[in-house]
Amino acid sequence: MCGFTEYLGEHEDLACVHSFRDRAGGIHDMQITPIVGLDFTEAIALHRSGGSSPNDGPVFDDAELWWSQFAGRRWAFVNGWTSPRRLSWMNRSCGDEAMREVLATMAAAPGEPAGDLALPRLDDFVAAGPAPQRGLLAHHGTRELQPGPFPLPRRAAALVAELLTAAAREQGEALAARLTPDARWGLPDRRQIGARPVFLAGDGALAFRALRHAAARFDAAAPLRCPRPDRRLEPAIERGELPLWCFYISPDGVDVLSFALRGQLVDGHSDARIEYIGLFPQRPPGPIVVTAEPPPPPLSPQPDLVCGDPHTVDYPNLCPIQAPDDPDSTPSATDDPPSPSGPTPN
Repeated sequence: MCGFTEYLGEHEDLACVHSFRDRAGGIHDMQITPIVGLDFTEAIALHRSGGSSPNDGPVFDDAELWWSQFAGRRWAFVNGWTSPRRLSWMNRSCGDEAMREVLATMAAAPGEPAGDLALPRLDDFVAAGPAPQRGLLAHHGTRELQPGPFPLPRRAAALVAELLTAAAREQGEALAARLTPDARWGLPDRRQIGARPVFLAGDGALAFRALRHAAARFDAAAPLRCPRPDRRLEPAIERGELPLWCFYISPDGVDVLSFALRGQLVDGHSDARIEYIGLFPQRPPGPIVVTAEPPPPPLSPQPDLVCGDPHTVDYPNLCPIQAPDDPDSTPSATDDPPSPSGPTPN
């Protein structure tokens, strides 16, 4: 359909990768990723949180197909199986009309159990034995569980400490109590790469064992970093409309342990739970190169601002510098320079 002349096979990476050759000898990859533990609408919402494209939407008005693009790459979500599937390809590999046929064929294909397998297969890398009692794990094993509530953002660090204490003491009920019922775990990336439900296999034993091994790799004095959100967004975070991310990062920046915290109101009182645990089951040998993924959500959410709002000074370069009222006037070398205007990178 896309002008390919030869199918070269498939392999697993962060997705299931199918490779093709075109008439000129060029190689093209199509990455298929099952989004385990989220429905079609939730999968799209997670994808859109990274701002991949302002022109996203249904594929030719088909409500079961949805796509977006960014920097020459396309992503399409296909509904119909137990887990939604996401297909990724470069724009140059295949035109929209041809891909419409491909996506329609995917949507009509019968479901198969392999479609619910989260990639990469993190389960294969979780150590079988108990985690060594050192680092953060040993430190939190000496603590006692503390009562809630945990309003965000003020008690974000306390909630993470509570989760690690329950993990170190292997208190399953306390662990589950600090998680949302649909909590997921995967790689330490805000895009939730390789994510699957914590309680997919029952009591969450595999995810909790992976958490204990990851925590043991970090020094007991490692700082937890919870970027402070803009104060105007704190009410939305407290109510659970936006997540709050916290991280442990190794000194060399290679190993990461991350948590997405979600606020909630219980009987009018603010509390929070952890909805995502991001970790490497084993320390990676070096930085992980991520391809075919959309832009990540911002490290700390930014409020919607309009030019002219006095708060735009907090976000440089968000708005163009205004021309002077007098078109004949030009700033002299002694005039103060205009305030920096442009978004600071996350």
